[in-house]
Amino acid sequence: MEIIKDSVENQPLIESEIKKYGYAPEHNFFCFKDDQGEGTQNFLFKTDNGSILARQEDEIWYLFSEILAPSPARIKILSEFLTHCFNNKKTDRVSVEFETDFYHEVLKFLKLSPWRACTVNYSLTWPIFDLAKWDPELKGGEWKKLRYQIGLFYRQHKVEIVDARNCKPDDLKKIVEAWRKKRQGGDRSYDYHYLNLIDNNFAGVNFCRVFIVDGVPSTITAGWEIPNQPGSYYSSVGLHDYSCDYLGEAANVDDLSFLKKQGYQWADFGGGEDELTGFKKKFHPCRTYDTHVFSIKRR
Repeated sequence: MEIIKDSVENQPLIESEIKKYGYAPEHNFFCFKDDQGEGTQNFLFKTDNGSILARQEDEIWYLFSEILAPSPARIKILSEFLTHCFNNKKTDRVSVEFETDFYHEVLKFLKLSPWRACTVNYSLTWPIFDLAKWDPELKGGEWKKLRYQIGLFYRQHKVEIVDARNCKPDDLKKIVEAWRKKRQGGDRSYDYHYLNLIDNNFAGVNFCRVFIVDGVPSTITAGWEIPNQPGSYYSSVGLHDYSCDYLGEAANVDDLSFLKKQGYQWADFGGGEDELTGFKKKFHPCRTYDTHVFSIKRR
């Protein structure tokens, strides 16, 4: 296993690994780069059959997204990665997030390994939307309530939609700050990722759009195409400042309608806990899947 420390300098190599092996929504170089917080170091762990993206923060390793490898090779690569991490006596744990099927594979593997799985910290539900079936006009009885809310929003406010890169970064950061303060329930909000995205001028995204509501930037939606998943788009960012009623509903309906118009077949709206998942279900995803965040420690 080759260990490469400077992720920025090795961007072409990482992008090559993602192009070859990527399949998960967050398999995006700039998403990986923006995930690096202050005082952390990003790494690429490369093998002949795939790679792992990870970061180190003091005595904790964080595996970023899913393993970049064909399914049969993932457990072996994970084992090599864990061996490297725990060969350092200072390593306390390795934090990972895996989809349900692979999570169960990992649990089975760990039972016969020098390591153990801790209790799941939390799980995220990811909704998928079939854009072929999405109706931008929200016709029919099942959409009556949402149709009323969207109509009321547009009647009460003047709305302009612009590219986020044409907005002042400080104005966009105000949206992130307002969103962070207003989040309810147990949902986690990692605002540093969005602040990094703004500072990097939305590098790596296909689209980044902002609602200007009554003259004030109030929402951010952004995302990119999922590698090796033709027709699939990951709507990674969906933030608003809670400044008026039904702003979030309007931004999400617009995002789905815009992506349909661009010709995508599937839209992944990202993982969330109960509060956020309940909101996203207003838009009737065709299915959902779960990921599970947990730590691996020595026995």
